[in-house]
Amino acid sequence: MLFVILFALLAPLLRAQELTIRNYCDYTVYAWHNGGDIASLGPVQPNQYTQAYLVPDPVTGGKDIVLSANPNGLYDGSPTLHFNYNKPGADLWYSMVNLNGAPFGGHSVSVMGQGCPNILWPAGVGQSGTLFCPAFQWLEMYLCQNLREAEAQTDGMVARAFEG
Repeated sequence: MLFVILFALLAPLLRAQELTIRNYCDYTVYAWHNGGDIASLGPVQPNQYTQAYLVPDPVTGGKDIVLSANPNGLYDGSPTLHFNYNKPGADLWYSMVNLNGAPFGGHSVSVMGQGCPNILWPAGVGQSGTLFCPAFQWLEMYLCQNLREAEAQTDGMVARAFEG
């Protein structure tokens, strides 16, 4: 019983101040955490995810999470999606922008989190402006979620065909 109570109290801290990037695209996505230094978040295979802890840059306070369909996209001028953030204390200021084209053009991109304004780009392009999330805990980014939804609909049709 004590374990259950402790887990319930600590569960919010397990996801504290992170961005989870879920890749539902049918191709690998490459991710970097870019600030005073650059750290690879690794390739994110289709139907997999990666996580980035959102920590302030010691000099500027701001950082980027950069996403590309190209393994060298951060360096070669390929289309990239930038999730920009500044994290003073427990609060989070964030925005999203495409550079050099839209790496997820034609596919949905969204960012959602508890108590935070959502970013919804149904076709992979849009304008987010700068958004504010007080007492930030976590955000989830969904790439190409429309492909996942289409697959679920197709699976449902196939199941109904076998039933009938």
